[in-house]
Parts: sequence; C-alpha cells; structure tokens
Amino acid sequence: MKRNNLDLVFRLLMLHITILLCSTLLHAGTDSTKVFGFEEFMGWVKQHHPVMARAAIITEQAENNLLQARGNFDPQIQGDFNQKDYGDKTYYRIAQGGLFVPAWFGADLTVNYRYSEGEQLDPQNYVPDPGIMEFGISVPLSPALWMDKRRAALKNAKLYTQSASWQQMDLTNQLYLESALDYWDWALQYERLAVFEEALAIAERQYNQVRIGVLAGDRAAIDSIEAALLLQQVRINLTEAQMLSQNAKYQLGVHLWLEGNVPLEVSDELIPESILSISTYWNIPADESFLDAHPLVNTLLIDKQMQLVDQQLYRASLFPKIKLKYQMLAGLEPLEFDFETGGNTLQNNHALGVGLSIPIFWANERANLYQSKLKIRDTDLKIALKSIELTTKYKQLSNQATTYNDQIVLLNENVAGYRTMVNAEETLLYQGESSLFMINARVNKLLDAQLKLAELHFKRQKTYVYWYVMAGKGF
Repeated sequence: MKRNNLDLVFRLLMLHITILLCSTLLHAGTDSTKVFGFEEFMGWVKQHHPVMARAAIITEQAENNLLQARGNFDPQIQGDFNQKDYGDKTYYRIAQGGLFVPAWFGADLTVNYRYSEGEQLDPQNYVPDPGIMEFGISVPLSPALWMDKRRAALKNAKLYTQSASWQQMDLTNQLYLESALDYWDWALQYERLAVFEEALAIAERQYNQVRIGVLAGDRAAIDSIEAALLLQQVRINLTEAQMLSQNAKYQLGVHLWLEGNVPLEVSDELIPESILSISTYWNIPADESFLDAHPLVNTLLIDKQMQLVDQQLYRASLFPKIKLKYQMLAGLEPLEFDFETGGNTLQNNHALGVGLSIPIFWANERANLYQSKLKIRDTDLKIALKSIELTTKYKQLSNQATTYNDQIVLLNENVAGYRTMVNAEETLLYQGESSLFMINARVNKLLDAQLKLAELHFKRQKTYVYWYVMAGKGF
C-alpha cells in the first residue's frame, strides 16, 4: 500500500514537471512586439502590390486602343511608279504621289501630283508636261456622312477609356477586399490565441491549487489527474490556435511586396491591432447612391453606350452607299487669263465621279442591326439585375452591421459576467468549497463567450469591408 502511494506521488511529480515544461514553451516568445495597424498594412498593399501595377496596365491598354483608333484619321503619303521598256522603246512611264487626308466628318481629301510620258501611253493617262496637280474630295451622300467604321471605332475607343477606369477600380477594389479580410482574419486568430492563453493561465492555476490540495491530503489524487487532463486539453486547443494564427500571418504576407515585385514575410515581432478595439473609421453612404460609383454598374452602362454606337453604324449600313468624288486638275505651267472669256485655264479642268452600292436583300445589314438590338436588351437586363442585386446586398449588409453592433454590446456584458463568475468560482475552489467540474463549466462559458465576441467583431469588420468596397471606395 505504501509502495502504491509512493508510485502515485512520483507520477504526479513527473506529470507536474512535464506540464511546467510545456507551459514554459507555450509562453516562450519575444516581448519586443510592434502593432502593425490596418491603415499601415493597406498602405503597403496599395503602394507595391502587383495587382496595382496590373490595374495601371488596363488604363495603358485603353489609351493605346484610343491611339490606334485615332490612327484611322492619320494623313498618309502615297506614291506609285510604273514603267515599261521594250528594246529601245519606252512604252510608258507613269508616276504619281501625294497626300491622303481622312477627315473626321467622313470625307477624304487628297492632294496628288501626276506625271506620265511614253510612246504607247494610254490616252487616259496623258497629262501635259511637266505634269498636273490634283486636288480631290470624296464625300459620302448617305447616313455614312454621320457615321462610319472609323468614327465608330474612335467613339468606342473613347468610351473604353472610361470603362477601363471602372475596370481598374473593380480590380483594385477586389484587392482591397481580399487584403482587408485577410488582415482581420489575422486579427481574429491573434485574439483567439490570446483567449486560449488566458484559458491556459486559468487551467494552470487550477492545476497548481489542486496539486497543493492533493499533497496536503485535502483532495483525492484523482482530482489532480482530472485537473491535468483539463490542462492538457487547453494546451491542445492553444497549439491549434497558434497554428491558425501563424497560417493567417503567412496569408497576410501574400499582400506585402517591395518595389520590383519582391515578396515580403510578416515578422514574428508584428502583431495586429486588437479586433476588440478597432479605430478604423468606415465612411459608408447612408443611402443607395453608391450605385452611381459602383464599377460593375458603370461598366455595364458604358457597354450599352458602345453598343448604341454599333447600332448607329449598322443602321447607317441599311441605306444605299452613294459617294461623290470631285477632283480639280491644275497644270504646272503658268496660269493664263483669257480676256475674251473672262476666265483662265483652270475653268473646266476637273474630274467628277459618283459611286453607288445597294445590297439586294440587306441580309447581313439587317442581321447586324437586329443583333445589336438584342445586345442592348441583354445589357439593360444585366443592369437591372445587377442594380437590384447590389441594392439588396447593401440592405443586407446594413442589417448585419446593426445586428452585430447590438450583439457585441450584449456579449461584452456576458463576457464581463462570466469572468466575474470564474473569479468567484476560483475563490471557492481555493477555499475547498467548489469542484473542478463547476469551475471548468464556468471557464468553458467564459471561453465560448470570448471566442464568440471575437468572431462577432470579425463578422462586423467583414461586413464593413464589403460595404466599403460596394460603395466604390476601396483604394
């Protein structure tokens, strides 16, 4: 019997030493910590994250598309030379060159010099020596005078630059959303870790008090085993909380970069600002005016404007294509004034032409026009659906924020009450008037309330982040 008592005391002593060593390891760390605030973190993300560089590329691509569309109106220098020689005879030599200017109002302007000579020259190509100047204009006499492909491309390119700015905002807003949620998840896991560390401190105090009672003979040996098991369970929960907190810190490092696309890691000395005492101010619109600044809605509205430009182009294609061409011809010899007729040699020197094109069935044109109408109808439906979805989500987020704020007030009172009950129960345990079962029940209630409070703060922050991004703020 005496031998069994010695074995029990030895086992309790070894268990106590093991628990002390584990507790020391769990509490080991550095005291030199620095708070890495939310605003400071988001400043790093905004300054160096690769997604911000990608967002800038969207704008550059839109500007390049606009430059390309404007290129359709670039003046062009044109030239052509043809010559045929056979034996000792030059059949013909024809040369021409000049400037072609596409005008923004649909006409084409030309200034051209033409020269020709040869023994077998086609009469149509004959020009007086030393050549002639041609000043021409080509004007469409149809709805193409108001809209053609190059003007439609230019209008759409200008609209796309506006769309690109909204696409850029949407991309940066998504980055803001992901970064902010990861930061507050880190803050949540850090708070959960603090809760379990407090639970560990309580469990250690309980175990030490019970061990003293067992050694003094005031408690049964089985009580120390129960206290040790409870302490071990808290240690298991703490190690899991440490793992989740470290993983959240790793995830946070995804958003931290240096200039030159160099990734960073979050130092172990950095800690988040407390999720229980948040100082971040969220400027949320009080009504549904956020739709005016929402990138998805505005992107759809600009898409509709671009489709209306296409529809205008297709509508113009339903009319006959008539083009009037006129050229004024001027020889390079000095002008001579005719006193008898009161005119000069330029009086009748011109070329005139008319081009006409009429599709017989208009099948392609009618199909294009109808397709454009279908696209506009589809975009209208998308705008209506997206607007109601965002408005509903806005109301839901508003309701969630109000509910979480009310719950946080109540749960703060619960945590304070449960902590008072735990302190009182510990006093009773020291006096031998309570049991491990009772104090463990009190501690579990406090632990659950603290974890739920931290989770509510995270949900509230998550709601505000979604709300903030929906308002079109973000970066």
